[in-house]
Amino acid sequence: MNLNQNVFNIFKLDKWKKLSNDTVFIPSEPFNSSKTVINIDKIKETCSIEKSFSYFFTDEIIDIITKETNKYSFYILELIKNNLHPNKKLKQFKIKEVTKEEIKIFIGLIILMGVLKLPELRDYWSKDPFIATVPFRFFFGRDRFLYILRFLHVFDSNTIQKENKDPLIRIREFSNNLKSNFQKKSLLDKELSVDEMIIPSKGRCKFRQYIKSKRHRFGMKVWALCDASSGYIYNFNFYVGKEDESSSKNLSEKVVLNLLKDLNSSNHKIYMDAYFTSVPLFDKLNDLGYGATGVLKKNRKYLPKDINTKIELGDIISFTRGNILCFNWMDRKPVLMLTNCHSNKLCKVTKQYNTNFIKERSVPEAILNYNQYAHGVDRADQLMSYYKFKNKTIKVWKRVFFFLLEASIINSWILYKMKNNIKINGKNFRLSLAKIILNSSNEVIKISINFSNSIFDYKRLNERHFIIKNHNSRFQDCFLCSSRINGKRIRTSFFCEQCSLPFCVNCFKTYHTIKNY
Repeated sequence: MNLNQNVFNIFKLDKWKKLSNDTVFIPSEPFNSSKTVINIDKIKETCSIEKSFSYFFTDEIIDIITKETNKYSFYILELIKNNLHPNKKLKQFKIKEVTKEEIKIFIGLIILMGVLKLPELRDYWSKDPFIATVPFRFFFGRDRFLYILRFLHVFDSNTIQKENKDPLIRIREFSNNLKSNFQKKSLLDKELSVDEMIIPSKGRCKFRQYIKSKRHRFGMKVWALCDASSGYIYNFNFYVGKEDESSSKNLSEKVVLNLLKDLNSSNHKIYMDAYFTSVPLFDKLNDLGYGATGVLKKNRKYLPKDINTKIELGDIISFTRGNILCFNWMDRKPVLMLTNCHSNKLCKVTKQYNTNFIKERSVPEAILNYNQYAHGVDRADQLMSYYKFKNKTIKVWKRVFFFLLEASIINSWILYKMKNNIKINGKNFRLSLAKIILNSSNEVIKISINFSNSIFDYKRLNERHFIIKNHNSRFQDCFLCSSRINGKRIRTSFFCEQCSLPFCVNCFKTYHTIKNY
């Protein structure tokens, strides 16, 4: 059945059947087993850290980033030369084309920056020995990194039509490619959750949202479908504002159906909050073979007439219509639920506050399952917030790009844990991934001796150093007293084991004891 097909008919209120207080209604499973698709190979296959990330950030995606970044840098240079760029203060610059290896290094450093947090990007190349981060100078100079960040692009801007109305056209194709990769390699459980995520932004953006309940209240809204237990992001759509008056009608219903249309199986239970839950939506999901559970707003249409009747603490009032159960349970305040896959049976739950106080109460089965599985999207949002790369930019699509990169890292981490059946925390996974990406590069820039000598005076003068004789290689020029430029060449077979620099015996002592040698 087509997801967009209107299968809901307006039912009269007397179609709801009220159940007695002692009656337990157990909905039948709405699942359509003919749609179930299980890929045995995905479960048996194991993967490495590098492979789990390359499933999503494929070589084709790296090639696109490399190609479009170079094309955009030439485009900006032509605008500056012809005095057509809006910013007249920009000067002409020298172009050095970005390679595929450099893009990989750039991504590896971005991942590393999420773990090693410093106030500004330039601080990663600082000469202050107390905040200097040595690995960054091994791979990139500061200006080269900022050059790639400035001209980073994933779409040809020249192909954008004047009549284009999509504000995310620059990132739309890229996000669709990543979304397709997310869905190809997914290992979803039966329980899924639907909710919104926020890409934090206070910049000028016509579809920027304000959500009071979120930690970052201002930003771009993303509708997401995630695995309820692990937080794996299976599908997502960006909210870019309403195009016309009709697009805002039944928006929550359209969001859920659009997120579910790419699922290969209907053998899933969908959990959602009060924004999405409605009787017409649950009728459609029931006909499509999906289980669904969600909390309800008391002012929704087509609810039973007496659903908002006042009841005592712990009491429950239930109504059914076909396979759908609607009930109102009194906790500290009324809780309205709608479900087609869970019962209204009261289950005993104990909560231990301390060693001397244990509280027991009865909670409906549907609410217990909702509390357990409804927060998969929040779980994904939480995992993405710990080691996120933070960089201020006025370009909306760049914020979306780094959001998608972060989503790829989270999904690769979850996939790696599931396929290998091991435990590894997010920080260690990111560090391992960054090391693998950076060590696999063929364009490593060796750290200069002048840099190590001028920056690390503290280590040079305070750490323990040992001089040893090198028996396996020929004599080398003494780092301190030898100068081929001035014609003074002194050779030695001794070197410092910690600094990896050749020294005469006297020069070794001078270098490690005198500040201004």
